[in-house]
Amino acid sequence: MYVSIRRYSVDPSDVPEIAKRVRREFLPLLRQIPGFISYQVLDSSDGTLASISIFQTEEAARQSDENAKTWVQENLAGLFSGIPDVIAGELVVREPE
Repeated sequence: MYVSIRRYSVDPSDVPEIAKRVRREFLPLLRQIPGFISYQVLDSSDGTLASISIFQTEEAARQSDENAKTWVQENLAGLFSGIPDVIAGELVVREPE
C-alpha cells in the first residue's frame, strides 16, 4: 500500500468550507482512481490541514497527488496559502494488518 500526505496552510475560519468542497467535489474524484483505499483530512485547528490518501499502488498514489494539485489550483486556490508539503511512500507498518 502507498500513502500520500499533503499538508496545507489555511485560515482556520475557512476549514468548514474547504471540508464541504472536498467532501462534495474532490473525494468522488479520488474514489474513481483504481486502487483507492481511503482518504482522511485532519484539522490541527492552528491553520494546518493535512490529507492522508491510501492506495494499493504507487502509481495510484501519484495520480492522486496530481489530481489534488490540479483540483486545488482550480477550486481552492484562494483558500490555501502557498504550496502544500507532500510526503508519499510505501506503507511499511499497518495495524490492523
